[in-house]
Amino acid sequence: MRLDLVRLVFLTLILSGCLRAEEAAPTGGLGESCRIESTCEAWLMCVGGICTEESGPDIDAIVEIDIASSADTGPETATYVDDWTALPDTADDALGNDIKDPEPWCGNSVVEGDEACDEGAVEPLGCAYGELLCLVCNSDCEMVGGMPSYCGDGLVDEAHGEQCDDGNNETESCPGMSDYPCTVCQAGCIEGAGEVDVSGILVPDNGIVVELVWTTPSDPDPLDEGPETGADLDLHFLHPAATGQDVDGDGVLDGWFDQPFDCFWFNTHPNWGVLDPLVDDDPAFLVDDDDGAGPEIVAFEDPNEELTYRVGVHYWSDHGYGTSYATVRVFLQGALVFEMAEVELADHDFWEVATIDAGTGLVTPITNEDGDAKIIPNYQHPYIVP
Repeated sequence: MRLDLVRLVFLTLILSGCLRAEEAAPTGGLGESCRIESTCEAWLMCVGGICTEESGPDIDAIVEIDIASSADTGPETATYVDDWTALPDTADDALGNDIKDPEPWCGNSVVEGDEACDEGAVEPLGCAYGELLCLVCNSDCEMVGGMPSYCGDGLVDEAHGEQCDDGNNETESCPGMSDYPCTVCQAGCIEGAGEVDVSGILVPDNGIVVELVWTTPSDPDPLDEGPETGADLDLHFLHPAATGQDVDGDGVLDGWFDQPFDCFWFNTHPNWGVLDPLVDDDPAFLVDDDDGAGPEIVAFEDPNEELTYRVGVHYWSDHGYGTSYATVRVFLQGALVFEMAEVELADHDFWEVATIDAGTGLVTPITNEDGDAKIIPNYQHPYIVP
């Protein structure tokens, strides 16, 4: 009881601004020695015998004052004990309110409760490039299948260096028989030269060989097979004796589709020489392709050197795939002597390509009045129609 009374008196004296004593004593500055009887200014305290400046009466120490009295001694003396102890940790705030742990929620990057994962994602993540399958953390903190990106998925991923993606990770073979590769989507989804595949087709390396190939941009798979699965272009090889019809209406017989002097898909082995079957003096339509890309090939091992032959291309039917780009190559004695590439053709166009002088080996392109490729639009034979 005595101790509580002394504490109350001491704090009351502090709040009043100054503690005075009967004996005059030095004031004491900061860091100088002092004693309890000395005078002080506001909040200049004498603690442990050293003058310090405090921020107010709310000090960080618990000061106990024990005043010992005796009938035989002089005035009371004060003893100060620094007995500070840390308050115990609690889950309460300064007002005593209970502080509850926060409820778990998806998106705070901490795996809590029933969450399988938590990456703070708001959208499903993609797999690392090249992975076919992966698990990722979605916006509901569930492990789900990620979105893959790899060469062969049919989507061009430019961010990872893809220049093309045709749905596989292989280098395609070029259509046709030439030694000059076409441009394809190679393995690794890089555009480059395709592979030349001549397996299974025997083509003579002498005489005249004519090859037709084409590309159709809107055809997603030019190498697939089946009825009407691609644009159908036809190669024609014409004898000078051909008459045929005047389909283009210019007053001159065209010769195309003539029987027997036009060698094409409807007349694959015409008889242009002697009737002896042991004499190989006729052309042969070796390869036909009616579902996209080609090749189509005509070979003539023993042409008549006194004659000049003609080469033509007919866009028989686009089968709904639209514009195609045709390339014709002419080989003489196994050597490429003529190539006209990427000539734009629409459905039913007829392209008169070139003449071949069998005696001199001269191949001359056929052109219109402007010097461009001669193309007859909407060319449909009255008796041979799609």
